[in-house]
Amino acid sequence: MNSVILYSILAVIIVISDIIVPILVYRTRDIKFVKSSLKTDEKILAIAKTSWVIMLLILILQLMITALCVMIIYFEDICSGWEPIAIIAFACFLLVPLFKLCVSWLREYVVTNNRIIIKRGIISRNTKELRFGKVESCEVEQGILGRLFGYGEICVKGTGGNEDSEYYIDNPLKFRQYIVALIDNEIKTQNNKEQTDNSIPKYNSIEELREYKKLLDEGIISKEDFDKKKQEILDRK
Repeated sequence: MNSVILYSILAVIIVISDIIVPILVYRTRDIKFVKSSLKTDEKILAIAKTSWVIMLLILILQLMITALCVMIIYFEDICSGWEPIAIIAFACFLLVPLFKLCVSWLREYVVTNNRIIIKRGIISRNTKELRFGKVESCEVEQGILGRLFGYGEICVKGTGGNEDSEYYIDNPLKFRQYIVALIDNEIKTQNNKEQTDNSIPKYNSIEELREYKKLLDEGIISKEDFDKKKQEILDRK
């Protein structure tokens, strides 16, 4: 295999795994997108952090890819024939899970006092927001490793059967408490609003009294009927 082509491929792989990935991780930890999307009266209550286990896996994959590339460069004489191609193919194969883990690490998952804001993606962008009035429940799933290392999956279920799951969330039970508390608060606020609406008369007493006065002036009802209706309207207050 031509040395120039070989070294060019290895250089691209090393740059992707050892330079670009850490820069992307560093630049997206300040949740710029969410901060730019906040409304005037909106405050951030909780930020879902990805477990340190994912960063460890990213570092392991980076080291494996780098080691494979370095092995080809320093042992070019030993690696002859199809060996370099096989190693490069394997290194590229490792870039796929590395990219997926970076996407998981680079997401923005934030709970505000009004909604849940989710942003995913590195080059492309996928955004979503869930308002608490349309959220029914929040569930947490943890496997054996999740229990041991303190990470898990958060699944938010909305009205109409909509679901949104996020994986590898650090301390998911604590993060779930914020969502459940806001769901309960939204339900309580809605119930109080309904009770207030039910207590407000569905009519306007003054307008109703004017209508009866008009009927009295036109001779449609008697003075006795008007006085009776007037007293009923005054008693409503």
